[in-house]
Amino acid sequence: MKQFAVTAVALTAAGFAHAQSSVAIYGVVDNSYSVNTGSVADVSGLAWGNLSASRLGVRGVEDLGDGLKAHFNFEAGIGTESGAGVDGPSLDNVGPAVGAGGLTFARRATVGLSGSLGEVRFGRDFVPAFYNEAQFAPLGRNGAGSSIITQVNVVGVTRSRTSNGIKYLLPKLGGWYGEAMLAFGEQPSNAGTPEGSTNDSGDYLGARLGYAAGPFDIAAAFGKTRGTRSVASPVTAASADNDRMVHNLGATYAIGPVKLFGLYSLQTQENTVGSAASGLNLAGLVASAGNDLEAKALSLGATWQSGRHEYKIGYSTLKLENGQGVGTAPAADKWAVGYQYNLSRRTALYATYATLKNKDATQAAGPNAGLTAGANRQRGLAGTALTGPLASSTAVDLGIRHSF
Repeated sequence: MKQFAVTAVALTAAGFAHAQSSVAIYGVVDNSYSVNTGSVADVSGLAWGNLSASRLGVRGVEDLGDGLKAHFNFEAGIGTESGAGVDGPSLDNVGPAVGAGGLTFARRATVGLSGSLGEVRFGRDFVPAFYNEAQFAPLGRNGAGSSIITQVNVVGVTRSRTSNGIKYLLPKLGGWYGEAMLAFGEQPSNAGTPEGSTNDSGDYLGARLGYAAGPFDIAAAFGKTRGTRSVASPVTAASADNDRMVHNLGATYAIGPVKLFGLYSLQTQENTVGSAASGLNLAGLVASAGNDLEAKALSLGATWQSGRHEYKIGYSTLKLENGQGVGTAPAADKWAVGYQYNLSRRTALYATYATLKNKDATQAAGPNAGLTAGANRQRGLAGTALTGPLASSTAVDLGIRHSF
């Protein structure tokens, strides 16, 4: 009887062990020495994540049978030049940044199911439009080589992640791929006033659809974050309807070892009243009541791989507009080149150089009112290089990345 009981317990334990397919710890450590020069001020030092964002994560999958799987994923950003927790949920759909220092799983925190009909995730995750910015930029979203698209955020547009989200990813459908995402601001139904209700503030809706076949890959995406809802007419400064939107379209085409890249991005804040573009040192561009604030950007480039060597070049251009010609429309161009030497599949050395030219001033032009080549994309530096209107700046990264 005792032998039977022991056998039964052993078989039960074996069954549970078989169902739990895997749990894994993974991460990226990426540090570089970075030099940023501007027309007003320079800064240099050790920075993190300039090829790939430094992170620490844990993920697991349980096989439930019949093709159905349960999974979870927690991912935290780490400033690997100091060890501080970073990448709090700033500029997402729900609120301010988590203070740096403590380790928070602010990059991703999801649980879900996947099977033949696709995958569903619940929690904090990347928004659909984020993937186009990462996938269709020749030097990626990080460091000096990042496209100018990633350096500007129009009044808090949800660019990277949302909290309180539900995401659905398509199953394999030939070359088609895509996802849709809904996230909640979780405001009470009586929030705000009739002239400026905030009951749906922070609600997010986004989607992405792409097709990849042979050497060609193309995808379009959009995202919309709800702001204060106005029922007043006309829109006034006291009752602005501040929905924030991002649309982008990207493509790549491979010709042997050469891959060509293209990405167009449009960020918009509706009915902006006295609101400035945020991110970097942009300031002062506003729109009159009822008009939109827009950031239009284009990125082009190419990569070439030869053995362990990777060569990269990118060009991007940006123009901010306010719908009515109020003030000036600041614009900038950026060039970047990069080299990567892969010591192994997990470890790489890299060097990146970028130069940026401000082509116009902002409405409230000050000595620091221009974009700077590496600022805000070279994280971990104690200060920021500053550049004025109609002036140029440069940025250099020399680094090492290891993944595990």
